[in-house]
Amino acid sequence: MQSEAQYRQHLDRLKYDVARQIGVPLQPGYNGNLPSRDAGAVGGRIGGPIGGNMVRRMIAMAEQHMAQRGSLS
Repeated sequence: MQSEAQYRQHLDRLKYDVARQIGVPLQPGYNGNLPSRDAGAVGGRIGGPIGGNMVRRMIAMAEQHMAQRGSLS
């Protein structure tokens, strides 16, 4: 069973991976140099609401991961 800290780490990795895939140069730590348009594309605590496109990508990635683990019914 994963702890809350492990879940947060996993979600952070997913956030950075999706940001990289859509061309947003998001880095751990300070991102004050990101234009607000890019920061808004990433969402979460640094940029407000997550955009629908990012949500769709994250759901697809999670479903793929779950299917590979055999936990999607």
